[in-house]
Amino acid sequence: MSDAEWQYACKAGTKGYRYDKMDKIAWYQENSNGSAQLVGKLLPNPWGLRIAVTKA
Repeated sequence: MSDAEWQYACKAGTKGYRYDKMDKIAWYQENSNGSAQLVGKLLPNPWGLRIAVTKA
C-alpha cells in the first residue's frame, strides 16, 4: 500500500485524519494505562477501518 493509499483509507471520505476525539479512535499512553489493549474496542472510521489514524 502506498502512502497516498494509506492516507486515503485513513480519511475515509472525511475532511481530516481524525474522525472523532483521539481517545475514542486510538489507544495511546494516556488512555491505555501504558499497556496493550484489545483491538476493536474503539470506534472505526466511516468505512469500518480501525486503527487508521496518522499523525499527518
